[in-house]
Amino acid sequence: MSNEISYNEDALSVIRKLSDINNQIPIKKSDDGKFITIDTQNPSKTITIEFKAPVDMFDFEGDEISFFDFKEFYALFSVNKEPTIKQTDTKLDIIKDRSKLEYHLAEFEAITDDDEVYCQFDESHASLHISSEMMKKFKTMATITKAETVKLNITGDKILVKFFYEDNQPTYEEEFDLEETATEDFKLDLDAEIIRLTPENDYRMQLNSSGVIKLTWINSLGITLNLYVAEVEEI
Repeated sequence: MSNEISYNEDALSVIRKLSDINNQIPIKKSDDGKFITIDTQNPSKTITIEFKAPVDMFDFEGDEISFFDFKEFYALFSVNKEPTIKQTDTKLDIIKDRSKLEYHLAEFEAITDDDEVYCQFDESHASLHISSEMMKKFKTMATITKAETVKLNITGDKILVKFFYEDNQPTYEEEFDLEETATEDFKLDLDAEIIRLTPENDYRMQLNSSGVIKLTWINSLGITLNLYVAEVEEI
């Protein structure tokens, strides 16, 4: 027996963007059943995803559902406009008129590990609004310069962002205004791969001088999405 799933296309599109960070997507319902959540990391565990949305944005049957290859599922889903999704124990049927596409689900335990996904962010010492256009430029510059490192220098009410590979190689740097004066001056070094994997969107970036950054996805969909990244230990 199959059950029809209600869904929100915008929410599925956001999850598709997150699949660039980790294509294996485990989704759970909250204890009260009102929300769906995704708590996972990229394979190298440099980015932590914290996603929460109202349950009617993807109201699957049961407490959890898992995708071994979410990009593949989304490609099938996108073949037809506004398809019907029906769920059985092991697969999703994507139906439009007289056509049907099948996507086979993964076992939840097969794509999760025993380690709790958790990232501690105590307080913000500086914050910056990153527009979608700015993130797109960062991603382009990371590719052009072949950057391995993004150096952040926070001084007063300014932040200097520098994409760096090695001496005598192309670099890109630009200064931006912080939302307000930083509580202290400090520097952070990030793996440039984090920029390449982060989806284009508007974000509020909060920086902690201990080396943790919180990127909050700005949206009007009712979705809560935070990405946590940590400073690299050695450049």
